[in-house]
Amino acid sequence: MSRPERGGASHQPHHKSATPGHIHLISEGELCLDLINSEHFDYRGRKKPQDNLEQPEWVKAFSERWHLPVASPPDAFALASLRVLRKLLRQMFEDVAADQQITEAQVEELNVFLAITPMTRQIRRTESGMRLEGVPLQTGWNAVLTQVAASWDELLVRTPSACLKVCANLACHWVFVDQSQNLSRRWCRQWACGNLMKVRHFRAQHARSE
Repeated sequence: MSRPERGGASHQPHHKSATPGHIHLISEGELCLDLINSEHFDYRGRKKPQDNLEQPEWVKAFSERWHLPVASPPDAFALASLRVLRKLLRQMFEDVAADQQITEAQVEELNVFLAITPMTRQIRRTESGMRLEGVPLQTGWNAVLTQVAASWDELLVRTPSACLKVCANLACHWVFVDQSQNLSRRWCRQWACGNLMKVRHFRAQHARSE
């Protein structure tokens, strides 16, 4: 089966339609990264960014993927808060990826989100073994804000900065953790930006040789 192209609402690196009305979330394996990537950029650079937080089916897939303590899409206040947190996390991610230091102002803002909802720690059994997880003592989107902030904090602690990368296609902005053995991953997906940039490179070389 051919890969879907990225660009429209149903053709994104974030998800592809499995059945009508169903969205399969393409996750980078971290709650905080999936929130950052919820702002979709057209990898061809032709369209305006799309906010998947406004897409109920995407929010549902996101919530189910991370077992979030929510029963409905975010209201206007929660949506605004999620966007503020997303912007902060992207700024911090891109700073770390560029080998720049996170500022004290960013840390203070992150701490505000961490303090919104009290958390406790629990051991949970997963397919790969036992895992320590933070569990909010409250439910709702406020609890999600704290979970996402904690996810980012945990990622920073355990992940070398060299592994945090932004897709090398400047129009894409997809963030990920490079887990390749020699840190050679450059693209969000090889079948999307990888192939696109390969074709563009080939055409540029061909044009210069004429």
